[in-house]
Amino acid sequence: MENGYLHLTKEELLSKITQLEIEINDLQQLMGKVREHKHNYSEDFGLVVVAPIEGLVNELLNNKDVFTEDEIKEIIESYKASMQMHGAYECLGWPVDIQLKRVKESMVPQIRKNAALYTSILQRKIEFNDKWLVGKLQMACDEATHLCENLANIEHFDYGAAAPFSICTEIKKVFNDDRRASGYRGESSIYIDYLFGEFADLKVSMNEKGFRKYVLGNIIKNLHEHAFKEIDELELSHKIINKKFSWWTKFVVKLLPYSVRMRYMAMYKDVENFKIPEKRIRISIRPSHKDSQRVDIIIENNGKPFYGNIEKVFENGIGEGSGIGLYSAQQFLNAYNANITMFTNADNEYKVGFIINTPIL
Repeated sequence: MENGYLHLTKEELLSKITQLEIEINDLQQLMGKVREHKHNYSEDFGLVVVAPIEGLVNELLNNKDVFTEDEIKEIIESYKASMQMHGAYECLGWPVDIQLKRVKESMVPQIRKNAALYTSILQRKIEFNDKWLVGKLQMACDEATHLCENLANIEHFDYGAAAPFSICTEIKKVFNDDRRASGYRGESSIYIDYLFGEFADLKVSMNEKGFRKYVLGNIIKNLHEHAFKEIDELELSHKIINKKFSWWTKFVVKLLPYSVRMRYMAMYKDVENFKIPEKRIRISIRPSHKDSQRVDIIIENNGKPFYGNIEKVFENGIGEGSGIGLYSAQQFLNAYNANITMFTNADNEYKVGFIINTPIL
């Protein structure tokens, strides 16, 4: 083989290198696609694979008698397979051909098998201790087919057909749902100010489900993981400290010497009077300066200032996390002749924001 290469002319060698570069570029694009869409399916993967089987295992530990022997065996086997599958799904370092093979030959059949188990359990209308378990199982069954189709065609992914929808209605629904979810997680709710004005009935044409997942979903994820992360951590610390100052502790303190009691009460007063910063989002719409058939949707927040390079935040692999979320939002919008940019304003109450520029109907 080496002798064969030694006898190649300069033109023939250049041709082989050029062909190799094309193949490498195609492989890099495929790897980028797989990585991006595994990231975007991660939430669906959690809802379909992780949450329901963990719920069933917890129910099994606390309420074993409601299950048949065959169901117990299937639950244990599915739990083991699902946790192995979850670990494999998160392993992005494997060669792309191995990733694709595992996704298609192992994960997709296991997800379908899990969904069949959940369906049979739901049909028996079991009374679970966990009041949320039926909903988790039903959601997994509803989403399993769609997730399997996406994973089976992960390298041939497209964002779906465009269709008209009310973008303001979609934005309000997604952000209000997230605000309720924050409450369920025990976090302080986010105050959202919607300033749609004359654009309240605005319609755009793109894939609505994709806009929800790839654009709004990734913006909201960015808010929780970056903009409001410090406020949430501060709030958690405050709750822990406050818990230590229980009514019983305060009662015991009254029995302490006066000087010690005064020091304690001063410390408690500082904790009691400490104000957690309010989390605020403002969403507004304005006409585009460059085109009367386009608008700017502005989503800004009062969270942590951004000190990085705003020109690079939409590049693949840039950021503190996976570096895929905002890149994916940009890719989706570009597919429908729209785009997204980021801006900062350290002197304003709303310090960081995104501008989605999109054509309108």
